[in-house]
Amino acid sequence: MFVQPQSHSASERLAVLDAIRGFALCGILLINLPHMSWMIQSDEPVRGVRDGGLSTGLWWVQLLLVNGNMRGLFSLLFGASMLLFLAKAERGSATRAEANRLMLRRLLWLFMFGVVDMTLLLWPGDILSIYAVAGLAVLPFTIARPRTLAIGALIAIVSVSTYLAAHQLPKRDILAQGPALDARAVAGQSLSPDDQKKLTSWREIRTGQLAQPDEIAAERAVRLTGYAGDLRYLSKLSWKWWLDWKDDLRWVFDAVAFMLVGMLLYRIGWIQGGASRRNYLICALLGYGLGVPLKTLEALRDWHLMMGVASPQFWMFWLPAATLQAARLLVTVGHAGLFLWCWKTFNLRLVPLQALGRMAFTGYLGQSILAAVIFSGFGLGLWGKLSLAELWLTAAIIWALEIAFATAWLSRFKMGPFEWVWRSLTYGRSSGQLAVAIAS
Repeated sequence: MFVQPQSHSASERLAVLDAIRGFALCGILLINLPHMSWMIQSDEPVRGVRDGGLSTGLWWVQLLLVNGNMRGLFSLLFGASMLLFLAKAERGSATRAEANRLMLRRLLWLFMFGVVDMTLLLWPGDILSIYAVAGLAVLPFTIARPRTLAIGALIAIVSVSTYLAAHQLPKRDILAQGPALDARAVAGQSLSPDDQKKLTSWREIRTGQLAQPDEIAAERAVRLTGYAGDLRYLSKLSWKWWLDWKDDLRWVFDAVAFMLVGMLLYRIGWIQGGASRRNYLICALLGYGLGVPLKTLEALRDWHLMMGVASPQFWMFWLPAATLQAARLLVTVGHAGLFLWCWKTFNLRLVPLQALGRMAFTGYLGQSILAAVIFSGFGLGLWGKLSLAELWLTAAIIWALEIAFATAWLSRFKMGPFEWVWRSLTYGRSSGQLAVAIAS
């Protein structure tokens, strides 16, 4: 299925990229809020998920269509934006070497913004620092042909899939030894620390209790203190995660795979709206038709783990892990295909989403700021108090606030405030593009 390039103005191509980016940013908030508002080191679900009501239904929607997929779309767009940035730099009389140096500076400062986000802005789940490292890894591919980009993306996807599947191997021993260890513990026999750890994991799988009451109470006590207490706890957690280099590499290669796909789709003009409506509709149908069933494997696994599994089998763990990356990519392409089909079929322009997409960097950091105020003890103190349905409502309110802010800001200025700071640091001088008022 090849793309037949169609005539589009540069402004229209940028508009559709901004709109998709705004759409992806909305999805990123849905992914992050449950962890911003609840246990950040545990998969224990937020309130309402186990109750069989609206929150349960939204959990299934989120697992199938949001989690992983919207991050995939965001990563895909980051890869496309790297090519766009380099092309603009070269059009501005920079040589390729100079454009690459600018990109290196841009990625360096992105990493530093990520450090600020995971510490001062109290969000250990920050993705900016991962994107900076992944961007450095894919920089040599910015001159690659589509075939090379496709091969690189495939290698990265297979590598991450292999790692995730191999990461499940310890569960094979847990499932095999769990019943005997449980019987020994009930009989009062002593267990080694390693066996005790296996027993704890076994009981979590059987009962669905993924966090103990004392763990929840301990995190609540910390998260509902003042800013200094939150900063100490969450900064320490951030650095702990960063020191886990194996997991860091998994996240970097995850981002690398989708960035390469984004570069590929940008190279062939697909992500800019250059394909036919039929092409986008077919991609949407194939993406959802193949990806959602594979994502269902992950959702069923997580559902069973939450509710407890009487007789867990090893395939319940390794199969979803092995197929997760392919499932994410398919559903991500489905999202993009459906969005672009609607854009072309109904002549959508979605100006509010365009505004949010133009200020996606500001919007991403703004989500961390707003979440800290809403859930921390120094703010509204709503940590652990909202169901998933209420978190979706909270997300809608934050979307509205950020869209209103972006629309108002861009009516006076050419770029968002954090975009301006990032650009100024990248070029090593203050950018005069911020203060371009429409009224002038």
